[in-house]
Amino acid sequence: MPKITTKTSFCWKHFAKIDGNSAKCNICGKTIKTAGNTTNMKDHLRNVHKIREEDQTPVSNSGTPRQASIAASFQNITDFGGEGQKTKKINDAIVYMIAKDIQPFSIVENAGFIYLMNTVAPRYEIPSRYKVTKWLDEKYSQMKDLWRTRLTGKSISLTMDIWSDQMSMRSYLGITAHFLLEQEMSSLTIGAMQLSERHTGPYLSEMLEICCSDWNIDKKASNSYCHRQWYKY
Repeated sequence: MPKITTKTSFCWKHFAKIDGNSAKCNICGKTIKTAGNTTNMKDHLRNVHKIREEDQTPVSNSGTPRQASIAASFQNITDFGGEGQKTKKINDAIVYMIAKDIQPFSIVENAGFIYLMNTVAPRYEIPSRYKVTKWLDEKYSQMKDLWRTRLTGKSISLTMDIWSDQMSMRSYLGITAHFLLEQEMSSLTIGAMQLSERHTGPYLSEMLEICCSDWNIDKKASNSYCHRQWYKY
C-alpha cells in the first residue's frame, strides 16, 4: 500500500492544540477558536505577530521543513527591532518620502500605507504621526547645522519672495540663499516666515536680519537682495 502523508499547517509551529475546537498561541498565550480549521490561527499570526504563511521556511522534497538557523532567525528579529538596521533604513525612507513629496504626517496611519508596509515588511512596527513629526524635526536640525557650516565664509546672494493667501489673509516671506558650491551655482531656502505686519521696507529688512542672524550670515557676505511678491487667490 502506498504511504499516505498529510500536510501540516505552519500554524502548528506557533500553536499548541487544546482540544478539537481551540488552540493556544505559543507566543502570547492567547486561546483561539479553531472550529476544525486554521483560519483563525492564521489571522491571529498575521494581524498580531506579523507572521504570514508565505514568509515561512519552505518544505524540502523529503517533507522535512528546512529550518533557518537560530542565528539567522535572531538576526532577522534584531534588524527589525527598535534600533535595528532595517528599521532605521525604513524610518529614514518614510521621513524622506514625506519631505520630498510634501505628504502629511498622517499618511503613516492611512489604511493603504499600513497594508503596504505589512506586505513588504511584516515585522516592521509602523510609527505614529507624532513620532514621524519628531524625526522630521530632528532631520531638519541636522541638515540646518550641516548647511550652516557649509555656508560659513561664502559670498552669498539673497532673494526674498512674499506669498499671500487671500482666503486665509496670511502672508509668508521666503528667503533663498544663492552661492557657489564646488564651482556650481546652488540655491537653498533658509527661511519661510509668516508676516504679521504691512510689507514695508523696514519690516522686511528686520525679518531678513532675523533670518541671517539665525544662519550666522554676515551682512558683508551677502552681496545683493531682491524682492518679489505674488498672490494666491
